[in-house]
Amino acid sequence: MNIDISKKILNLTIPVMLANAANNITGFINTLILTMALGAAALSASALIYSSFAMLMMVAFSFMVPVSILIGQAMGAAQPEKVKQIFYEGVVLTILFSLLPLLLMRNAEFIFTYFRQPKEAAVLAGVYYDAISYGFIPMLACMGVNQLCMGLHKAHMGLIFSLFGCSLNILFTYLLVQGHWGFPALGIRGAGLAFTISYIMAFIVQISYLILHPGIKHYQFFKFSWKLIFIKRFMAISIPLCIQRVAELLVLTVLTLFMGVIGHEALAAQQIVLQISTLFLMVPMGFLQACGILTGAAFAQKNYKLIKQYTLYANLLGTLCILILACFCWTAPQFIIHLFVKNNVSTEFIHLASVLLYLTAFTHIFDNIRNTTIGALRGMSDAKIPMYHSLIALWVVGVPCSYLFAFIFHLNAVGVNLGFFIGIVVGTYLIVQRFIQKLSSVMSSRA
Repeated sequence: MNIDISKKILNLTIPVMLANAANNITGFINTLILTMALGAAALSASALIYSSFAMLMMVAFSFMVPVSILIGQAMGAAQPEKVKQIFYEGVVLTILFSLLPLLLMRNAEFIFTYFRQPKEAAVLAGVYYDAISYGFIPMLACMGVNQLCMGLHKAHMGLIFSLFGCSLNILFTYLLVQGHWGFPALGIRGAGLAFTISYIMAFIVQISYLILHPGIKHYQFFKFSWKLIFIKRFMAISIPLCIQRVAELLVLTVLTLFMGVIGHEALAAQQIVLQISTLFLMVPMGFLQACGILTGAAFAQKNYKLIKQYTLYANLLGTLCILILACFCWTAPQFIIHLFVKNNVSTEFIHLASVLLYLTAFTHIFDNIRNTTIGALRGMSDAKIPMYHSLIALWVVGVPCSYLFAFIFHLNAVGVNLGFFIGIVVGTYLIVQRFIQKLSSVMSSRA
């Protein structure tokens, strides 16, 4: 194994994975603080908040991801003067496309009430969204700086900024929810204000870094053109990415609805699987970004052998990480299950949840390869075809197979996830074939 290539990949991947872990831990701790202060109503409101916020973030983040990829391409082509313009346009486009999510936040209570969610939970969620709406734009700007750091191979700075913001978020949530250390007790509004305050402070720190740090201030980020020079290249990556991610979230929603039709135990077992999947997904999300940046630089240099090496090593390292996590699902499923449920659950439930954990571990092995290879294709400015392949695999193959196995062949909950597994395997095959085809195409055009 090439140690230098592995180091480059891991230097970008590990900070992203740790930052994602920090964000997940922050969400868990904040939910715990709210639940201890406000009881079950806060837990219901948190379920509404985090499920809907994931969709809003998916839309916003889709327009920020190209920043790191395009900067990687610019650095690979020895054009560092383009970095500040790419960063500026990424932030501007993300803010413009986030105005609709921001409007939805400001009207969250009305929307949740319209969809007949519990009144108390809808009111609490509305109060929270109203408070965080003031910090939404600073949060997007912080995401932009993190993507900039990734593109410049300073991923460790993105991790430091994330840890700083998460620490502030937890601290102010603790202070403002119940009113510790002389601060007012604001309940769930305090949690929202903690989000806003932490991101405003993190934004100030990040801007100071861009202005003052000797290793980065020479890019002169605040001297840019008001013209959107890279808008077509941004859209070519962002729109397919946004459609693909929203479609994937909707697939998971449909599968969860299938579980609800099957019964309470199936739904509870699926919730355990989804929680564990969050841990698994930190792996491909890190390798996906690293692979996109590194292959983007190699693509700009027309170094196609290096593209193949980056993609191969990213997939091997990612699969190794997934296998380590999968071993816990395969060898200690009952331990994992009892982290989420009490000891007095039925043996049938334990068996069902164990089988689903076995299956989801295999699913994520293939999903890691699929996502990492998608990252490599994005580095080569190929996002539309992978989007079509993902839609076909999940909606034309995965969802129908889930329905077929669950309700026609009467495999019930296992059938739902078995169909999803088949969809992911098909998607992996299509994406890998697309990568081989794309690489062969650019190599032959060069010849």
